Amino acid sequence: MSSKSASTSKPFRLFGFISLRTLLYTGAAVLVALFMKKYGDGRPSSGGRTAPPPEQEETRLFLEGTALSAQEARKPSLLLLDNEGVLKSTADEIRTAFGGRCTITYIDITGRPDVLEYYKAESTPLALLMSPDGTELGRLEAPVSQEKLEVFLQEGLATIKKE
Repeated sequence: MSSKSASTSKPFRLFGFISLRTLLYTGAAVLVALFMKKYGDGRPSSGGRTAPPPEQEETRLFLEGTALSAQEARKPSLLLLDNEGVLKSTADEIRTAFGGRCTITYIDITGRPDVLEYYKAESTPLALLMSPDGTELGRLEAPVSQEKLEVFLQEGLATIKKE
């Protein structure tokens, strides 16, 4: 009679309805989810590169040519690279004067040597005139004044219209 009772034993159930197998599978799934949250986001590896901090995201996107709207992408761009705020007020005035003819972008590169390296710049402030397809058309290196910048931009835009 004892052998009959041993063969008819009930499987282990937590709270009367959760089996041991369900408990183990759920625990494994939770551990995998926690591992993925800590060590990966589920996307393919970027080859060791890490995403820039959020405050640098706009610059990174512009450098890759994806931060411009479709309408802005058809216009030439003037990039003003600055690290001491020298061109900040000049950028606003130039944007007012030339905003309809080209996209003016002021980039504060403080602590961003990668931007200088990307544009092969030796010093700042620096103004770069870019064609709609991203080709550099000209550069104006320090010292940059508002008058020099206006002449540089007028001449650059005139050569684009001739082409």
